[in-house]
Amino acid sequence: MNSRELMIAAMRREPTERIPTMPQICHDLPVRIYAGEFPTGGRDWLDGLQRCIEDPAVIYDLVIRLVQQVGCDGLRLFIKPEPMRIVRNGDELIVLDRETG
Repeated sequence: MNSRELMIAAMRREPTERIPTMPQICHDLPVRIYAGEFPTGGRDWLDGLQRCIEDPAVIYDLVIRLVQQVGCDGLRLFIKPEPMRIVRNGDELIVLDRETG
């Protein structure tokens, strides 16, 4: 069985050759893992997280890459939020309200 067949069978409560893996991956995990590879030359993982908040599609690329790298059978992606404006203040990221700034 390939991953797709394995997931479908498990969701139908049919017997499978093994238990499929479909972990919930929080957004900070792939950002921390791939932080040094951001083209912006970020200082640390917070710069990567800032990039993902400003351009939410980036986090999907990182999550999919991690799932493929570790060999998961499935993944859960949530609806992409709108891009947000963010300011870094030391070790804090401050998301600014679109209307009030």
